[in-house]
Amino acid sequence: MGAVAIIARMAQHGRNNIKIERERRGLTQEALAALTRCGPSTIQKLEAGRIPLTLIWMQRIAAALGCTARDLIPEEEPTAVRVARPYADKARLIATVLEHGELRAALEIVKGLEVELAAALSGADQ
Repeated sequence: MGAVAIIARMAQHGRNNIKIERERRGLTQEALAALTRCGPSTIQKLEAGRIPLTLIWMQRIAAALGCTARDLIPEEEPTAVRVARPYADKARLIATVLEHGELRAALEIVKGLEVELAAALSGADQ
């Protein structure tokens, strides 16, 4: 994905990983502001997505944090998709069982899967 597309996606969603990367390094907004030569309110607004994270800001912040500009870009897929991916085999199994007309067997698999997904999602939200 090109830089323009990445910036456009981030501007559309207003999301970025600045706060995550900053906190990972144990820095305050004030410390990052000093490293990037801007005010703490600018860092706060960038983290919140109220100021667009342009390529120039990405480069300045990445250099200050000692990470890549790519590290400041959130993953495209939502948490639910990442959590659900391991259960794709079970979903295919359900489809196969249903193709063979085994409704009760499919229902039992679905019930078990529902419990597993609920547990996984509650763990991901914490």
